[in-house]
Amino acid sequence: MSGTSADGVDLALVELTGFPPHLKAELLQRTSRPYPTPLRGKVLQGMRGFSTPELARLHHELGRFYAEAAADYRGSCDLASLHGQTLWHEPPMTTLQIGETSYLAEVLGVPVVSDFRPADLALGGEGAPLVPYPDLLLYGQPGVRRALHNLGGISNLTYLPGTEPEGVLAFDTGPGNCLLDEAAARLGFPFDRGGALARQGTVHRQLLHIWLEHP
Repeated sequence: MSGTSADGVDLALVELTGFPPHLKAELLQRTSRPYPTPLRGKVLQGMRGFSTPELARLHHELGRFYAEAAADYRGSCDLASLHGQTLWHEPPMTTLQIGETSYLAEVLGVPVVSDFRPADLALGGEGAPLVPYPDLLLYGQPGVRRALHNLGGISNLTYLPGTEPEGVLAFDTGPGNCLLDEAAARLGFPFDRGGALARQGTVHRQLLHIWLEHP
């Protein structure tokens, strides 16, 4: 998976046993691969608008990058999933993730599942966050109401009413690290490590109040 902060790809090898509600997941291996600077530049530019040829080229370039990053996992897995890189997300109308899956399927030699968010849009959801069902399996408890907040490039949450799928809510809450990364980039940093830059400033109370009044 690569998130909306567009800094690279995370890979995880997970062994799943059993079936819901008794599904168990064990993390066996994980790695991260940062995007090379030229590729990241194309991804960020693609979020602002690309021609059809440029978009097609990036779709395949990302697919080859994902396949190369996952090559060490060949022979270790029975099934792979690829979220791809989100270039545009505008629920409830549209969402777009790119990264050609055929390269990953060829390298790993197993089926690859992808294109997760559109199915949620078709059912009336927002297509984000990506993992409300795994959230329910991992963190749902009988009689416990719980909210899981993910501070990624975009901030989102999953609300769990207990252990039943009915009543689960999942939606974006607004910009997250994407704006912080952009602000840090203007100062010459890839991101604000440990929040060091932010801690040097002061809160603009009037502007904060205006933002918090937004419905």
